[in-house]
Amino acid sequence: TPFKQMKSYQEATGDGSYAPFADREEWALAQWLVKNVNQCTTEEFLKLPITKNRTQPSYRSNYTFLKLVDKLPTGPEWSCRLVCVHSDLGPLDENDAMENVDGKTKELEFWMHNPAFDGSMAYAPEKVYTDAEGRTRRYNKMWTTDWWWDMQVS
Repeated sequence: TPFKQMKSYQEATGDGSYAPFADREEWALAQWLVKNVNQCTTEEFLKLPITKNRTQPSYRSNYTFLKLVDKLPTGPEWSCRLVCVHSDLGPLDENDAMENVDGKTKELEFWMHNPAFDGSMAYAPEKVYTDAEGRTRRYNKMWTTDWWWDMQVS
């Protein structure tokens, strides 16, 4: 997985856990910049005297910052195909729309190996019903689909 490859690279090069960033603080700054600041403002921030003289991140410009970001592991490419669902029971609302993601196994492998999700993944399939009698199934999470049940058996 990309996470194992990154860990192997870090061990081989002697880089720390926050590579390609210098340390935890620089990693936190990078996260904040990506989430909250556009590229022009990142450039301005990195050129401020207080940033250059006191904070001194290893990246001195938006260009060098993005080069480090590009070294981070990425997930698999997503491809999505919408499936139109027709019902004899009347019009369907937006919650009844279903998406079919091609290559589910590849995406699943990526997410299941991501250490950030340890302890918060659903593995067991569930059958969820919208009525008390258990006649109308609801498919709103991956683990509520028939595909998830089939994957558990295969």
